[in-house]
Amino acid sequence: MNNRLLSGWSWTSRFSPPPLVDAHSVQQIYRAANSPDAGSLLAQREVQQILLGERQSAFVGRGYEFAENRLYSAGDEARFINWRLLARTGQLYRKTFYEERRPPVWLILDRSASMRFGTRTRLKIAQAAQLALFHLFLAQRHSLLTGAVLIDEIPTWFAPAQDRGSQQALIRALCAATPPLAEDAPTATLRSVLEQTQVQLAPGCIVILYSDFHELQASDMPMLHALAQTHTLYARHIIDVSEQTLPADGEYDFARQDEQTTLDCSDSALTAAYAQRMQHRHNEIATWFQQAGIAYARYRADDDILSAA
Repeated sequence: MNNRLLSGWSWTSRFSPPPLVDAHSVQQIYRAANSPDAGSLLAQREVQQILLGERQSAFVGRGYEFAENRLYSAGDEARFINWRLLARTGQLYRKTFYEERRPPVWLILDRSASMRFGTRTRLKIAQAAQLALFHLFLAQRHSLLTGAVLIDEIPTWFAPAQDRGSQQALIRALCAATPPLAEDAPTATLRSVLEQTQVQLAPGCIVILYSDFHELQASDMPMLHALAQTHTLYARHIIDVSEQTLPADGEYDFARQDEQTTLDCSDSALTAAYAQRMQHRHNEIATWFQQAGIAYARYRADDDILSAA
């Protein structure tokens, strides 16, 4: 991949909302992903399925490292016949090799209503989009095919690809503006997409989840355990600062459908109880992922991901 992929773009007009990530920020993220200390997305553990990342596969095929000789069968390619062994034994054998297979990367981005929220610097979905772009460029650096699922009213699937056109389309989709959703707008759920993922993805993928995991429940964990058995999973938990602590002072009105609530943030008992409850919830989510063997990290929407990704 080269920098031409990012050139000549114009995401917005004066009549359209600004993108989640502007062109300058995309360039910065691209440079960060291609820096020497950017790390790697390659699997941290061996997944005993069809794809084993950079490791030697247990499956034999056309690779570079010799595996063994097998008796020749009708239809086998003649170029793999071991002629020396034929001369020695009088029998036809073909050479087989360990087949190196590289895992595709899948970026699963939650763009639901709760992700379209932020009180400082940027929305949670904008932070998630920045992280997804960083991992997309990192995957491209290591020549890994990259697909994505964007969870909107209807999930949008991008098949794994490396060609310039496909990658530009994915980058544009990741950066696209996310206006507030109507309260009654039907939206896909992270759970429903993960259920589809379990069916549609070949084993051995690298799957990265970007979400606030607002709807995640203990009942979802068997499904995540099952996914972690066949894929390398990463969970990137995006929160807003207000989901850790309430403002230090003032009264704030919150409305939801026909309900309205006023919070008095000068009430120290209220703010302390809120902070404790939110800390418990975040720790609960972290524990669930860690127990499932899923690499977990939490980011605030106002974090500088170029130094933390």
